[in-house]
Amino acid sequence: MTAEPKRSRGSNLAGWLAMVLLFAFSCGCESRKEDDYDPGAAFDDETDRALPENRQAEKVVVDKPDHVETPRRTVEAIPAAEVKSPVDSNSDDTIPPPIPIEPVGDSRRVRDARALLARLADEQGQSQRQAAVALSGVMREVEDQMAMAEWITPLVEAKLKSNDATVREYSGRALMRVLQVIDDPWTLQAPTEALVDELSSDSAPLKQRQYSAVALSVTVAKIKDQAFLVDVVGPLVTATTCDPDAGVREYAGRALMRALEKTDDQWELQSAAEALVNTLDSELSLLKQRQYAAVTVASIAGKISDEAFLARKIESLVMAATCDPDTGVRQYAGRAFQRVLEKVDDEAALAPALGPLADALGHKETKTRRYAAWALATVVPRIKDAATLEELIGPLSQAASNSQHKHIGQYCGRALKSIRTRLKPKPPAKTAPKK
Repeated sequence: MTAEPKRSRGSNLAGWLAMVLLFAFSCGCESRKEDDYDPGAAFDDETDRALPENRQAEKVVVDKPDHVETPRRTVEAIPAAEVKSPVDSNSDDTIPPPIPIEPVGDSRRVRDARALLARLADEQGQSQRQAAVALSGVMREVEDQMAMAEWITPLVEAKLKSNDATVREYSGRALMRVLQVIDDPWTLQAPTEALVDELSSDSAPLKQRQYSAVALSVTVAKIKDQAFLVDVVGPLVTATTCDPDAGVREYAGRALMRALEKTDDQWELQSAAEALVNTLDSELSLLKQRQYAAVTVASIAGKISDEAFLARKIESLVMAATCDPDTGVRQYAGRAFQRVLEKVDDEAALAPALGPLADALGHKETKTRRYAAWALATVVPRIKDAATLEELIGPLSQAASNSQHKHIGQYCGRALKSIRTRLKPKPPAKTAPKK
């Protein structure tokens, strides 16, 4: 057995002190009444008050000198007889109607814009320039189309007729914002007329023509009235094909395309196609001009119903589709020729296209060779002249045997089959035996 370690006097003293403190604490707790402290009372009271059937007017202590408890009157605690109707006109104590709260934002900006437009129209010099600059910033935060419709006329006047370059610049920015937000086509017709006149004016500065072309590309896309658009096509064709500035030609071409998409007037369609095809033919035409001309002709060729007019444009379209140095021009000119083939079957009109198409079978670009093979497979069955067909056998056979592209071989084979069927000698007619 091992001897227990002896406890020190310090540890015995600490134990006695702990016992004395515990005894004193227990005596103090027994002296308290049982109902003076309930640890769950606070939680139970809050829970009971939260129940709907027990919810009553609460009592709060108001900080008064005499410390009197004053009950707070809730909505449920107010007697019905004390509630006055807001529509009781015979009583002087009726509740006044609510004060209308003006929405923050757009209405405030509308007022600011109207004030700045007034300054823009009535003042001159530095004050007018400051108004134009501020207006271009305020207008970016306005969305009220009805209010903007009233501002179009003064903004057009400031943009197109002001003698101050700063006023023209910043009022033009504000006007562009208005034209982009407004969707009503009837509201946009008036500024469109003014912009077309500016675009067609011989005395208009370059910046004014550039701005007019860009703005027209926005407004014409929203206008649906064909009668109105017919009057716009002519000036847009002239700007697209003849204006010396590339930017004017580009955006006028965009506006022209949108206008022609929504009109069926044959005269205007043919006039536009005539000018655009001439642009494709011209050696002086720049790349952008030819690109927009090709895209626009491809979009309107299917809408022209005059077969004689379309027949006269076949050779020019085929030359552009096979010989133009730009891939995009060749692609869209080819689409335009495809639309023409859907309406023209005249052999005399189609014959001039065979030579350029046969030469295109040797083009360095695969897409152009494939297009030429497809076009020949489509045109050859419509040709009856044997001599013309015999001239195509060599290029078609060479393209079919040398090409590694399966579609080119298929189209060439289809064209050769049509030629052989056409050139195959007919058997002599049987004669009745003599008796």
